[in-house]
Parts: sequence; C-alpha cells; structure tokens
Amino acid sequence: MNGNIQSIQDAIRTCLESSKAPIPSKIGDEKNKWTVEALEEVLLENYANIVSVRGRKFIRDEFTLYNIHRVAEWLKNDSKDGLLLYGEVGTGKTTLMRSLFQVLKIDLRRKVDILTAFQLVELFQHRDIDSYPFEYEKNVDFLFIDDAGVEPDYCCIWGTEYEPMRDLLAYRYDTRKYTIISSNLGNEELIQKYGLRIFDRMIETYDRITYEFEGYRKNPL
Repeated sequence: MNGNIQSIQDAIRTCLESSKAPIPSKIGDEKNKWTVEALEEVLLENYANIVSVRGRKFIRDEFTLYNIHRVAEWLKNDSKDGLLLYGEVGTGKTTLMRSLFQVLKIDLRRKVDILTAFQLVELFQHRDIDSYPFEYEKNVDFLFIDDAGVEPDYCCIWGTEYEPMRDLLAYRYDTRKYTIISSNLGNEELIQKYGLRIFDRMIETYDRITYEFEGYRKNPL
C-alpha cells in the first residue's frame, strides 16, 4: 500500500515538474564560451572593485572565494531559477549580488534590474494609468531584490489589502524568471515573513548561500 502511495506521489511530482515552462539559459547564446572559471574571474574582479570604491581593502578570504565559486556555478547551471544570499549583516551579500548584477548586465548583456524589497512595495503602491513599473519588475529576466524582509507585509490601496512581495515571488516562481535575493533573515524569519508556501518554493528552486559569521563591518579592514 505504501509503495503504491509513493508511486502516485512520484508520478504527480513528475507531472508538475514537466508542466513548468522551459527555463532559458542564464548566460544566453554564448553559454559555451563561458566556463565556471571564467565567470569566477569576472565576478571576483567586480567584487574587488566594489569593495575598493567603498574605500576598503579587499581580502581574498576562503569564504568569499568559495561563495563566488558557488555563484559562478549557479550562473553556468540552468537547473535553479533563484539564488538566495542570507544571514548576518555586513558579510558581503550585497557586494556579491551587485557583482553578479554587473556580470549579467555588462558581460552577458542580459535584461536585469535591481531594487530593494522596500522599493518594490513602493512601486506597487504608486501605480498610474500610463505606466506600471511594478509589472516590469515582475517580468524582467533577472530581478535582484536586496534587503528582503525589511518591507511592509501588506499595503492598502483604496481599502483593499495587497501582499506585493509574496505575489511577486509566487509569480516569478510560476513563470520561471530568475530571482536573486539578499536578506538578513534566517530560515524561521523568512517563513514568518513570506509564509511556508513561498519558503518551500525557495527550498525547491533556489540555490542558497548562508552567511553565519560576524560581519566585516564589525572588524574594520
């Protein structure tokens, strides 16, 4: 009996996975040109430049190099739609996110945009008849969401309550758009913020990089 139930569950899971829209290559037509090593190199160069512009010294520690390698692998591999960088404050999450943003935009010429979660909610609230930028963010090929978790859970428009971030994340999951998120929240806090349904989808389709050490800002370089 248990074997039959398992077979049915496996069949349902296979059916659901096959019904999803095909996912395009993250890199595009030049996929064969870019190795993981080549992607690591440009990510590392961008990362170091961002740190330098902030007036700080870039240190090639093993943790940063390992995370850059993981992001390069995510970029090369098309099996995961999302990337979640989460954990302690000041650990380099946003720096790595912005490095990836530059590689996608400049080196790979992909359609990308980057906003904070708070800015996304603001876009949703300030709609007008002629333009709706929130709709663009929902559908852009690569959407970078910084500081997820600091935005309001709800917004109210003409007496109706909306959950912009939950709706956006659910939509991008269903349409298989690439989403890159940074957050200072942990697993339990993310579940509290976005609900178990959204977090479960993150577990399914996002590569996750956890930052558990004390932030760099607490120890000036």
